[in-house]
Amino acid sequence: MKKIITVFTLMTAISLGAIAQEPGAMKHKGMHKGQGRGMHAKKEALQALNLSESQQKQIRDIRKQTRKEAMLLKENRGMTLEQYDQRRAALKMQEKSRVESVLTREQKNRLATMKTEREQKMKERQGRHFEQMKANLSLTDDQAQKMTALREKNRQSIKQIRENDQLGPDSKQLAIRKIKDEAASERKKILTEEQIRKMDELKQQHEGKRMHKRRMDVRK
Repeated sequence: MKKIITVFTLMTAISLGAIAQEPGAMKHKGMHKGQGRGMHAKKEALQALNLSESQQKQIRDIRKQTRKEAMLLKENRGMTLEQYDQRRAALKMQEKSRVESVLTREQKNRLATMKTEREQKMKERQGRHFEQMKANLSLTDDQAQKMTALREKNRQSIKQIRENDQLGPDSKQLAIRKIKDEAASERKKILTEEQIRKMDELKQQHEGKRMHKRRMDVRK
């Protein structure tokens, strides 16, 4: 159990989500939709690294220091939200660098390989989801081609934002929201009103099933 917790701590440091989830930080919200699944994937990946006791201790110390610095940052009320977000981004970059310095070259390579494999699986899963949507909405070949191009463009744009260590959590969230809003507008130019209505219904059904699964998992 101790090792699992420590691995989870390392995962959190590398994913850099913990600082963004500091409670009560200038009205900033906690874990957003999808982040939990990403964190779970990183946890599973890092459990394969076989961290030494020394590495585990170093990472615990790094996380402890980062939490201390994050609390001091949160208590500084003289900053604007933009300044606060920039400082959080810098703090997260510092934490990432410190954690990476603890890992061996082999461990870093293993993480990179698993990340690539995970991204490929996600892309394949999204492809299957799109094919199902294409059938449910009865898309024409032209519509399918335009939707595929839009989906790939959005995927690349969001990936670049998430990997940009210069942006703080709030800036990333706002940038991603803008991309999704623009994509929704673009879809309205591609799909008919009936197809949009059907897509919204399918999305609500999917969300309902996911929420039900989460509740069942909590009860276990």
